[in-house]
Amino acid sequence: MARFSQSIKKSPQKLWSLISLLAFLCLSSAGLIQKYAGIAGIAAYLLIVLAALLILMRFKTAIYALVDKRFVLFAVLVAVGLVAIFVIVYPMETSGQLGLGSDRDEALNIAVRSIAAGRYPYYERTHLGNAIMQLPGAILLSAPFVALGNSAYQNIFWLLVFVYMTGVLFKDRASALVLLVSVLLLSPTLQYEYISGGDLLANGIYVVVFLFLTIRVFSIPKALLWEKIACSIALGIGLSSRPYYFILIPLLFVVLLRITNMKTALIGTGAVTLVASLVTLPYYLYDPGAFTPLAVNRLASLDSIIPYASLIVIVTTILLTLVCAFMLFKTSKRNLIPYLYWMSAAVQFLSMLFTVVFISIANEHLDFSFMRHRYGIMFLLLGLWGCWPYLYSAPRASRPAPADEGRAPAQSESGMSAT
Repeated sequence: MARFSQSIKKSPQKLWSLISLLAFLCLSSAGLIQKYAGIAGIAAYLLIVLAALLILMRFKTAIYALVDKRFVLFAVLVAVGLVAIFVIVYPMETSGQLGLGSDRDEALNIAVRSIAAGRYPYYERTHLGNAIMQLPGAILLSAPFVALGNSAYQNIFWLLVFVYMTGVLFKDRASALVLLVSVLLLSPTLQYEYISGGDLLANGIYVVVFLFLTIRVFSIPKALLWEKIACSIALGIGLSSRPYYFILIPLLFVVLLRITNMKTALIGTGAVTLVASLVTLPYYLYDPGAFTPLAVNRLASLDSIIPYASLIVIVTTILLTLVCAFMLFKTSKRNLIPYLYWMSAAVQFLSMLFTVVFISIANEHLDFSFMRHRYGIMFLLLGLWGCWPYLYSAPRASRPAPADEGRAPAQSESGMSAT
């Protein structure tokens, strides 16, 4: 145990990653926990999560060895378990048996079918009277699953993609599977988003995956043109799922500039931005006042109590993004990828934390109700890829990825490569 404590003290990256992962998990679920267990529940949850993270760090070698030895069995059990839980619990949740229920899945179903029928999707409302809050990219990416019957099915698909891509990124399949199981067990907000069929889980996964693939492809000199085009289209559509994800564009530019050169960085970032604009702007320009992803401001009610509260949050988010972009210029190339994900998560985390602070000031008590909307999933999934490698990198890679073009990628302490 003493050696374990010393390893934390000797590595600032491990310490900061532990603190960050704890913060990401706790804030993202604070709204749900406060609703049912109050502030005392949040404090107890924080201690439980901290204990779980420390125990996993202490016994990761034994756990990974066990999982890797019986990987196929554990992977099948996890996949079957996820499908079974969805099949049993989702109908109960969406029918209101577990409470009011969520309508994010319904919103996507309505939006896709409206577009297919030639109607403007943002005029539609769900059975709860809520507007369509997803940007056009989320609607487009959910269309295949709506065609299969329900947008909620996308969560199962993207969770499987997440496990596979995490294994590729970390170069260890056992670590990827343990990460998935751990975060699903420790995060009530992820659990609820999954059983309710909400799209924030799928959003978070495909954005982190498309971001990695885009950086990977553009950093390979001999990558084919169609690969670059495909990745640019995928990431552009992915960013056009929620407004918060547009902060990734300047950070992507800095990473591409550091790994490649100015020309490649401009082309890559420009292509992604162009795709996101082409997907989003036609719907906005058709009727700006009815474009609910931007027209509905959840902080507007605070502006009368705290002047310019919503503007302060927006400006602060932009400034934090620029600060993180500058910090990426100072980051070693070996750590660019995990730092990109960590900083992207940190910007969203701080932005939502400021929102919680303003709401608490307005209501004159500590109020995490904003986090009940489960927006914390966005920074949680980004943060997992930024923090997990420093804390839980495998002692050996069970599935080493081949180096590009015969060149071994630079390795960081996290075990992740920069290209």
